[in-house]
Amino acid sequence: MKAHTFFMAIIFWGILLLGGTSYGQVTFSHTGGFYPHAFSLQLSAPEGLQIHYTADGSTPSASSPQYQQPLLLSPALYSARNLYLMRNAPEGQWNPPDEVSHAIVLRAQAFDPQGCPVGPITTHTYFVADLMQHQMQLPAISIAIDYQQLFDADSGIFSPMGWTEADQFASGNFNQHGREWERLAHVEFYEPTGGGFAQPLGIRVHGGKTRQLMQKPLKLYARKEYGNKKIKYHIFPEKPDDSYKRLVLRPFCAALTSAGIQDLLAQRIAQPLQTLSLASRPVSLFLNGEYWGIYFLQEAPDERLIEQVYGVEPDSVNIMGAWFQLENGSDRPFRQLMQWLQTADLSSPAQYQHFCSLFDVDDFIDYQLIESFIANQDWPANNIRCYQYSGAPWRWIFFDGDDCFAATDRDMPYYTTYQGPESWPSSTNATLFFRKLLESPHFLERFGNRLYQLSANHFNYEHTSPLLSAIKNEIMPEIEWQSRRFGFPQDGDHWNHSIANVDKFLRQRPAIFLKQFEALMQMHDTVNRYLLYPNPAHGEVFVQNGANTGWVQCQVYDLAGREVLSTPLFINAQPAQTHLPLSTLSAGIYMLHFSNSPVTYRLVVY
Repeated sequence: MKAHTFFMAIIFWGILLLGGTSYGQVTFSHTGGFYPHAFSLQLSAPEGLQIHYTADGSTPSASSPQYQQPLLLSPALYSARNLYLMRNAPEGQWNPPDEVSHAIVLRAQAFDPQGCPVGPITTHTYFVADLMQHQMQLPAISIAIDYQQLFDADSGIFSPMGWTEADQFASGNFNQHGREWERLAHVEFYEPTGGGFAQPLGIRVHGGKTRQLMQKPLKLYARKEYGNKKIKYHIFPEKPDDSYKRLVLRPFCAALTSAGIQDLLAQRIAQPLQTLSLASRPVSLFLNGEYWGIYFLQEAPDERLIEQVYGVEPDSVNIMGAWFQLENGSDRPFRQLMQWLQTADLSSPAQYQHFCSLFDVDDFIDYQLIESFIANQDWPANNIRCYQYSGAPWRWIFFDGDDCFAATDRDMPYYTTYQGPESWPSSTNATLFFRKLLESPHFLERFGNRLYQLSANHFNYEHTSPLLSAIKNEIMPEIEWQSRRFGFPQDGDHWNHSIANVDKFLRQRPAIFLKQFEALMQMHDTVNRYLLYPNPAHGEVFVQNGANTGWVQCQVYDLAGREVLSTPLFINAQPAQTHLPLSTLSAGIYMLHFSNSPVTYRLVVY
């Protein structure tokens, strides 16, 4: 080894051992991010080293352009690789645009006189308003990666090589799973107002059938061997967490309709509920400087999320996917619970209490109600994930709300109690928990209480409409560019029409949803099948009974447990009816108790 090279190596390793900045690291005069105007960028490295750089996301080498003078940011530095023209989907999904918007991604590395790399690669992405086709308003994620890692026919994770329609969910590189299909990339996240993170991360193609889309779902992995074992940044304002092991990038195109925002809206509605939901926010993705559309950066619904929420070791977490599909840990506790439940009688208080010790019933109620309210058409046979850690009761993760907010009158009680031969969208396995729980009058009371509470608050149009409006305003400036890039939505008018349909759903769904589940509860109340309608009510409510005839005493209580009304009622058998005057009551939620019924009924008064 020549003396000069030996001396440089000693300095390099000495600085690393001392924990300082790596010797030879290239310094940029401006960090990456959002800039209004173009400027000249200066690069610097220790004396005696040469700087080589790339502008297409690839790893710099000694044969890459050498930095000799400041670089003026201009379209001349846009990547000429044109990834958007490289095939990444089956024929029916492949429809590339004529052009795409660009950012400038620069990667630089120092080399010694012998052409050997010294120090790490430095990467910065610049979003210059004067140069870009559209003005950025969403946060931006820039992924820089050697294009072969994505598009090489044999090993590229975007490549459709080997895909066949007959085996469409398993063939082709983009359908492959596991660590061997993870590729190292440099990922930057920039807020429009400043802040963000930048570090090497592993990326994989993620999801199910959405892998076939041109706009692919991705999962990001932080690993110690990549330089940082966590992503350390407060990404989601609604949560206190400031570090993450894994994140998901959900594409706009994954949604059922061209509204594109179904999952984001569903997560924001679900956020205050007891069941675990996912923090999510819209971003613009750039791949090697090329615009890749609107994505939703989101927490990953896996064992690392459970670790983060509960402070438990990932190895202690059991996660079950779509009915007997083990995601993490052991499936033995879940299978034992399912086997016991097949013959259990939950009308027995003792067996019901035993089940409650193994299964978080209140968490499950919220999970059932959010999935049912949004009318998820790809559930419950699919898109389920339940978890348990260290012997704690089983709980649920709410994820994947892309196939929602469409069918206003979708009969979710039918799908949540289904026992027929089909396996999708419902199945006997998928409905076992709910069907067995409906045997218990104690569960019916808890379920009914929560049904009315959520219907009057979190599922009410006055609560959900502002959530939709905020999302619409947030991503509206990007819709034209998402449309140009992927043809989905077709244009702004189609998007506005789809958003209007979601708004219509939110306005009409609460009353339909409540009526459907009231009927379900009345059907399973084997003691007295009272029907209260209209519910929500204003002024008076009618009471109808399908079991007994005669006089009953009805007491009405407010949520503080105070009796606000007591009156005798003569109840006729169905279809006769009597009415309960409520004109003296103010708006709110009330409990109704009938003298010959062990069940307390819930009523919402407007």
